[in-house]
Amino acid sequence: MRSAPYAGGRTVVVVNPAPEDCTCLKDSLDDLGLQTHCVSDNHELEEFLRTREASVVLCEAEDHSWKNVLDKLAEKDGPPRLIVMSRLADERLWAEVLNLGGYDVLAKPLDSEELRRVVATAAGMTAIPQVGGLHHRCECPAA
Repeated sequence: MRSAPYAGGRTVVVVNPAPEDCTCLKDSLDDLGLQTHCVSDNHELEEFLRTREASVVLCEAEDHSWKNVLDKLAEKDGPPRLIVMSRLADERLWAEVLNLGGYDVLAKPLDSEELRRVVATAAGMTAIPQVGGLHHRCECPAA
């Protein structure tokens, strides 16, 4: 039996082997009221989703493992929305991700406001808390 989703089903899972990248992403999303969890690979993601719900999954595009993630998510009822991050984000990747059922593509380095807006929208939030100050890049160490 599955456990209840965190924060009313608004849980974000970041698939990234670098703990410092996950910390950076968590810090950027912290004030949205979402539960953000980090897993290091697709196997850990499967284990996480076996017992918990998620509304959004963020993963890297560089090794094409996002396709495997998307396939696994498609097996679920009411699957989480997949957001792919890439330094090489272009129209081709964006079209491929959307055509295969992904939610969006974010270009790296990440703009923190765009990251927050896309994740919040994917999680079904209608009001996005504003952060004071200028837009800045989320310069995660290995991002």
